[in-house]
Amino acid sequence: MLFKPAKLSLRSVLFVCTANITRSTTAEALFKYHTDKLYDKWDVSSAGVKALTRSFPLRGENPHTVVRNYLRDIKNIRNYSHHSQQITKRLLRKYYWILVMEKAHKDYINKLGVPLENRMFTVREFGLNQPPDETDMPDPTNMERENYEQLF
Repeated sequence: MLFKPAKLSLRSVLFVCTANITRSTTAEALFKYHTDKLYDKWDVSSAGVKALTRSFPLRGENPHTVVRNYLRDIKNIRNYSHHSQQITKRLLRKYYWILVMEKAHKDYINKLGVPLENRMFTVREFGLNQPPDETDMPDPTNMERENYEQLF
């Protein structure tokens, strides 16, 4: 082998949901906020298993507006501008921790064939000794503001 593969940083996490517009972006923003507050350096991003890289109309509340309003009092959150991105093998190889919102996302990612060796969890099962009763994080997209606030 000519070049040794780069070692993954334990301080890297990729949050994954369906369209990469609500749940994973919220998790990314909140994780960045809390790690920045602790002056803890992490490489954090998000992606979707069915992400669209163009804008499209949404019914109900606009998730980006709700997230911005919810986080408006948070100062110095780094890199809070967002464009949806599709999950790729390259992204999966770049981040050590892969935290998904639903079991269906794990199934999709497993089909991509990237060995993740106990590095992929739903956000609800991460760090637990046993799986919780409900592993999926509900998706508030196209619902009312209260549903988004419950997600936060």
